[in-house]
Amino acid sequence: MRPALCAAALTPLFLFLGPAFAQPSFSPASIPLAVRSPYLNMWHAAANGSQPLNNAWPTFWSQTGPDWGWRGQIRIDGAVYTWLGADSSGSVVPNVVSTEVTPTRSVFVMQAGPMNLTVTFLSPVEPSDWVKQSLPFSYLAIEASTLDSKPHSVQVYSAITGEWLSGNASAPANWTSTSSGSSVYHGFSLISPQPFVEQNDRALDGTVYFAAPSVPSLTWQLDQAAAVNASFHSLGHLPNTHATGPLSFPLDDLVSAFSFDLGSIISTPEPVSWTVGYVRDPTIQYTTSSGAVQERVPYYTTVYPDISNAIDALTTDFPAALKRAIALDTKIAADAGEAVSPEYAQLVALGTRQALASVDITVARGDGGAADVMAFMKDVGTSGRVNPVEGIYAAFPAFLYLNASLAGALLAPLLESQSKMDGAPYAVQDLGAQYPVAPGGRGAAVQGVEQSGNMLIMMLAHARISGSGSLLAQHYNLTKQWADYLIGTTLFPNHQSSAGDGDSNANMTNLAIKGIIGVKAMADISRVFGASADASYYDAFASTLFNTWSANAVSSSSDQHLLGIYGMPDSWSLMYNLYADRLAGTNLVPQSVRLEPFLFTRSFQFPSAGTYGLPISSDMNDVCSLPWLLFASATVSQSDTSTRDTMIAGAWKRAGYNGAQGAMAEYYQCSSGNLSIGAGGPAVGAVYSHLALR
Repeated sequence: MRPALCAAALTPLFLFLGPAFAQPSFSPASIPLAVRSPYLNMWHAAANGSQPLNNAWPTFWSQTGPDWGWRGQIRIDGAVYTWLGADSSGSVVPNVVSTEVTPTRSVFVMQAGPMNLTVTFLSPVEPSDWVKQSLPFSYLAIEASTLDSKPHSVQVYSAITGEWLSGNASAPANWTSTSSGSSVYHGFSLISPQPFVEQNDRALDGTVYFAAPSVPSLTWQLDQAAAVNASFHSLGHLPNTHATGPLSFPLDDLVSAFSFDLGSIISTPEPVSWTVGYVRDPTIQYTTSSGAVQERVPYYTTVYPDISNAIDALTTDFPAALKRAIALDTKIAADAGEAVSPEYAQLVALGTRQALASVDITVARGDGGAADVMAFMKDVGTSGRVNPVEGIYAAFPAFLYLNASLAGALLAPLLESQSKMDGAPYAVQDLGAQYPVAPGGRGAAVQGVEQSGNMLIMMLAHARISGSGSLLAQHYNLTKQWADYLIGTTLFPNHQSSAGDGDSNANMTNLAIKGIIGVKAMADISRVFGASADASYYDAFASTLFNTWSANAVSSSSDQHLLGIYGMPDSWSLMYNLYADRLAGTNLVPQSVRLEPFLFTRSFQFPSAGTYGLPISSDMNDVCSLPWLLFASATVSQSDTSTRDTMIAGAWKRAGYNGAQGAMAEYYQCSSGNLSIGAGGPAVGAVYSHLALR
């Protein structure tokens, strides 16, 4: 566990999801800005409103290390106002009136002198268009309207620094300035890149792009910060020039800027937009089951092999991208509010970009094209591993809801690499210890039950929701191997650990039931495959295992609660793995069993059951997990909305907690809310646990 990070409670900032229903106050410590990939992962450290957007520099997901320079200013009748960034020298800082967070956007409304400003950070979520989803770019846009109904002279400006390229300000870098048919863009890259190497969670082999649409009102400059700022402040436009010769100043002083002169206006006829991206090509080094090493490239290269064409498409697509984003936000908000509550909808809104940004969609370079698709997840905020199976399992509801085919693309490289396990009967735990190098499937016998159960459950859930049985057909013998392994190991799991929470006691009821549900999933997989004899075989074993589990898992005391560990009457568990029975549709576990452990946990106020949710287990009695709270809440939602809402309330309160730095956390202390592990991690895709069941 990481050491807890503490801070005093600060002034609240009010966030709103949208106008569909009344929203409770929700003030997360960090707000997503440009969150599109493991390395384009920019957040605003809001600190409960004490650091407004226009008085702080954006930070990486971890909110440690150097800030990233991103400036936004507007010139109204010659007076300059800063709407983004901490450097307000020579300008006025407007008041931030409101902040709105949706699944795809963060929107800030400010008052700058005689004008109202709406600043929008759009990180597109396009799971049904893999070309668009795989483009590691985000948008910034601004709209302005007068408060006095009079026209005013308006120019707007935004700039980024070389800090987007490296945390080392003295790193030698190149820069380019390009004007294409539809856009103007600048690029920063290291002179000596290191392929597939990270430093402080940041890649050392990418290129930063900052772009704007090529329109008559556009001017630009690439130079030292002071020169660029002076041009805009004094003139309201930029000279269309760039620095020459070798860099004689550090990256934090290297500025790429674009300005638009809007003339005398009452309001902007349409948003003014900029596009920022961090591009790595190739994306990941992947070793296949045959031992071949592939340098896999972004999926968008199947349509845009030239980055110039991709940037042109992005800059011209902003109006349409915004419409698509609003439509998706509206649908998700309506589904989440209808399914559960406004608080739940806010959790979904905050977690969406974080979960999706952990994934790169790739193809093999020049071999198979768009037919050879694999998605790779970085375990951001925790281990940095490649395709951690338990992390994918936690995030799986998000992918199933948004596009189940994307869930299949995450499973594909895990299945393909299984043969590198040298005949191990259980499923791999990941594809490598450090993103973005994936040497192939790595296994650990101690996680055999956990990961084999996870894979069987996910494969069945993917097939049910996507309507595609292709993965089941290709890997049927492999799934049988895992199910046979579980038959012999899952009922009394000794020398096994729960990868989802780190518990390693023998005979954990929560771990055992996951493996039993995995055996039942195999019965259903066999039916899909048309192997009726196999289906009957695994059905019988699943029933026998479940009956024996029930006899061992229920306490002999008068309350008859489910034990956390067989034979230990004082033990208990959140039993979040029962969710798998609903997600995969195996219907093995009666509702009474799904409901009972949570009623017990809620009825007995354990000393550690704090403000921020129910603990994972009696062994981890002050550790809360946002993913597992959401899984558990979805398990009981049909018949016990009170218990469901209690769990969601704990997760919601922690998501709005301001005593710890960093993006939305996966694990934390139940009593204090202090961060334990997983800020910025993909497992928060579990916020879709209720929606995936719909």
